[in-house]
Amino acid sequence: MNLFSSSILLSLTLLITPFIITTTKKYETHAYPYYVKNSIACAFMTSLVPMLMFLYTNQEMIISNWHWMTIHTMKLCLS
Repeated sequence: MNLFSSSILLSLTLLITPFIITTTKKYETHAYPYYVKNSIACAFMTSLVPMLMFLYTNQEMIISNWHWMTIHTMKLCLS
């Protein structure tokens, strides 16, 4: 499970760095759009690892039950 969480953390870090760089002077250069594009592409590629792990372990299905409200004797549930 360490590979899963570290890959997700790396993907989120790669997506957050362009926002952090906007506070510096690098934001005003012509190379900034290419940096953002490369950062998003790298984040996508690193997010493929946890997605494939998630699909390989058959955890893509989830069952949830939600009790919404009860009106007298009728119970409304969402499942």
